Amino acid sequence: MAQSPCSDEDYTPISDYGIVGDCNTAALISPSGSIDWYCPLRFDRGAVFCRLLDRKRGGRLQLRPSGEFSTSTRYRGETNILQTLFTSTGAKVRVTDFMPVHRRTSSRHGHDVGGSRRILKLVEGLSGDMEMVLHFHPTPDFARERTDVKVNAEGIAVCRAAGWFLSLSPVHRTLKLLPAPDGGVRGSLKVKAGNRFWLVLTDSDDPDRVLELPTQKQCDEQLDRTARYWDEWSSRCTYRGPYRNEVIRSALLL
Repeated sequence: MAQSPCSDEDYTPISDYGIVGDCNTAALISPSGSIDWYCPLRFDRGAVFCRLLDRKRGGRLQLRPSGEFSTSTRYRGETNILQTLFTSTGAKVRVTDFMPVHRRTSSRHGHDVGGSRRILKLVEGLSGDMEMVLHFHPTPDFARERTDVKVNAEGIAVCRAAGWFLSLSPVHRTLKLLPAPDGGVRGSLKVKAGNRFWLVLTDSDDPDRVLELPTQKQCDEQLDRTARYWDEWSSRCTYRGPYRNEVIRSALLL
């Protein structure tokens, strides 16, 4: 997508969203770094982020520069890994979003990929210094459930709703999460050139599962494994005619 100034005062055109998924569900991510739509576990489950429908009541998970910025998005090669480049006053930060996948036995046709019920964000400082701000405001079941978000002693934000749990875990403790007026949490992070930070969003019916925090090495391994899976999947496409890139991208989306 072309680079352009970014604002989220109004609704984002649907054509501007990027999408990440694991063949079980998917999330829509705006150019301003906001996950505005996400149904955990399955496509037909109640949305926990639904700003796409109602920007005042619908929740989101957003990580963006604190000041004015421009943005551009692209997919990493022929994969479902989305990269957003933020540019602001001599600084550049890249945020990579994806849902980890792993290969199951190839004999199960149509069921060869497994998910982890997670969304991972990798934040990388490319040049200069940039302050990033985070807003985590889950609104379970299309904003019909009461939001209850608490930050525990380990710095993990946990949302509880009707026997279901959602957590946001900074792998690096540089990011401190604090209560926000809307019932969610906010935080800020100074990103310098060469820095790498991971954020992990996990959903589960098990309260202990959402408190499991992967290491940076494990996050790196999941990124590599997910990239390999989609690269191998895309490589099986034998079409070499006009608009091959568009054909591959459409197939990955489906």
